[in-house]
Amino acid sequence: MLKHTVCLYVSNLGRASQNGTASTIMSIDIANALKKLGHEVFFVVNKPIIEEDIDFKVYHLHKENTFLNGELPYAIRLSNILKAEKTDIVMSFMKAQTIILSLSKLLNPSKNTIYLGSIHNNDAYYAYGKNVYIPYRYLIKFLYESLDYIVVPSEAIKEDVQKTFFIKEDKFKIIPNCIDFEKLDKLSKEDCNIKGDFINIGRLVDQKGQIYLIEAFKKVKDRFKDAKLVIIGEGDLRDTIENKIKELGLENDVILTGYQTNPYKYLKNSQIFVLSSIFEGFGNVIIEAMHFGLPVISYECPGGPKEIIKNEFGVLVPPKDVDALANAMIEILENKEKQKHYSIMSKKRALDYDCQSYAKTLISLKSL
Repeated sequence: MLKHTVCLYVSNLGRASQNGTASTIMSIDIANALKKLGHEVFFVVNKPIIEEDIDFKVYHLHKENTFLNGELPYAIRLSNILKAEKTDIVMSFMKAQTIILSLSKLLNPSKNTIYLGSIHNNDAYYAYGKNVYIPYRYLIKFLYESLDYIVVPSEAIKEDVQKTFFIKEDKFKIIPNCIDFEKLDKLSKEDCNIKGDFINIGRLVDQKGQIYLIEAFKKVKDRFKDAKLVIIGEGDLRDTIENKIKELGLENDVILTGYQTNPYKYLKNSQIFVLSSIFEGFGNVIIEAMHFGLPVISYECPGGPKEIIKNEFGVLVPPKDVDALANAMIEILENKEKQKHYSIMSKKRALDYDCQSYAKTLISLKSL
């Protein structure tokens, strides 16, 4: 197999709890998979925030003691790096980096390089759908279409980006997100003294819908007095969620762990995963839960969950419907046969999202 030099361009390599994002973690997983396949990989970041343990060359675009920072200076520096490294494939992560990559190609393109932008959220139309943003939306269309492809993890995100920025159909490549399962297995072996009948992982923000989950769990408690719910995450709604827990008298039954660098030991120690999000870009956490054999219950929200679950590999219920969510939780908890069935289906589905497959698909774009 022909070996390639691949650049992954992310905002920074900080931990998700501090400066980084889920895309940061996934970019590292992709880099490791590419390396195992024998390809050369390096990172470019905007600012030199490097908290993750990585074994790759890292360039940073931000320069101290100068006003020459921002999109255009970054784009020029990025193009110089790509040429110096004789890069075959470059992939940016998220909108800000994709704009800079587009500028880099327009200003000073590298002839033999495949330029890939990637978008992982489906909130573009929500942010820019109004007519007042039409000029900006056409500017983004021009920038995005200057790239070879825009990589998105789900059909829902493709539709959102296409609707918002009027991108041509042939510019999109759908490649579902990937998970480094070997890493998850190692981390899950840590001791964990918290067990949950149900577990939810996500920032404590409106998007993640934990208020609906707690209200549904109250109904579950009416049937199962000993049931426990574990919620892993931190965010602006912490006080609101704590007040809701007290209001419903669930102080001893809902465990808020805060942000955890290793949520996988909690997943391994739980029975059923519940996603209560109002919308999701893709929903990596669903795949992580499935890997550990947890049956998955999710709101059928815009984004990846319904594309992953398909009402075959888990249970989908209408968004924001507390009664439907509670009924699904009760049914899976009390019906051990169904619980076993969805556990098997979860493990089967997770196999579709390994990083080796993602890396191979990424490399194949070079020959299109």
